[in-house]
Amino acid sequence: MSFTRNFQRSLKRAVFHASHVLSIKAKALYITTILISLLLSFGIMYRAYSIILPILFIIVIGLEFIIIAISGTLIDELKEGIAQMYLSAGISRFEYISGWLFASLFYPILTVVSAIIIPAFIISPETLVREITISPYGSSSMPPLLLFSTALIIQIAEHVAIAISIAIYTKRKGLAWFILVLFSLILPFISFLIASLIYFMMMGPRYINPMDQQLIYSLITSIFSPLIALSSFPFNHPQKNIFLSLILLIPLIVTLAIIIVFLLYVKKGLEV
Repeated sequence: MSFTRNFQRSLKRAVFHASHVLSIKAKALYITTILISLLLSFGIMYRAYSIILPILFIIVIGLEFIIIAISGTLIDELKEGIAQMYLSAGISRFEYISGWLFASLFYPILTVVSAIIIPAFIISPETLVREITISPYGSSSMPPLLLFSTALIIQIAEHVAIAISIAIYTKRKGLAWFILVLFSLILPFISFLIASLIYFMMMGPRYINPMDQQLIYSLITSIFSPLIALSSFPFNHPQKNIFLSLILLIPLIVTLAIIIVFLLYVKKGLEV
């Protein structure tokens, strides 16, 4: 009973601190959420998926930068001693960092996923569970929006968790920006080169199967960018369910491991 009571108190204090952070920092998140909701509603009503898909990718990257900008204030508070003021008011280090995680990671993910799922559910519910054709000839498609949203959650959580964990450990805000650029823009291009090299080493230059190339690229890219992995995934592959599970499971395991290690560090080794 005492453990449950203590946990409830800690959770309340963390949520209260998160609401305080959001009251100051959340305007950009609200604007991004409204923009995604309007864009997706337009795309579903007019079936303009080929237009909105690349724009959604750009908005997601922009959202990650907004989250890093919000989280960067945490690093400033740790460096300048402002965090000590909150801790002296009775909030623990774990509750303080958890509040920032709620405000800068879980809340933005929840609002953006809601901005995707709610318009789709109202306008065209089948887009949540069925692949969406984005080519007039049926040769190209995007994943169901529930699958897309799951990949979005994992990607944002992974990128932000890695960037913020390293930035807090080193107390260098610039590292968070560098890691985000690395994961969002540089590694997808490098993984394409690696996938091409692996494919030609395995199959040789005489036999080229675009489906296999896409599959290798998707599996490699899924480690750090499941959204891009889904966008290049061959949905007509005979074993697509197995590989789709891998594309989501691999980054999910990485993300959970990073968050757990980070929270253990906060509880035992974080200097404020």
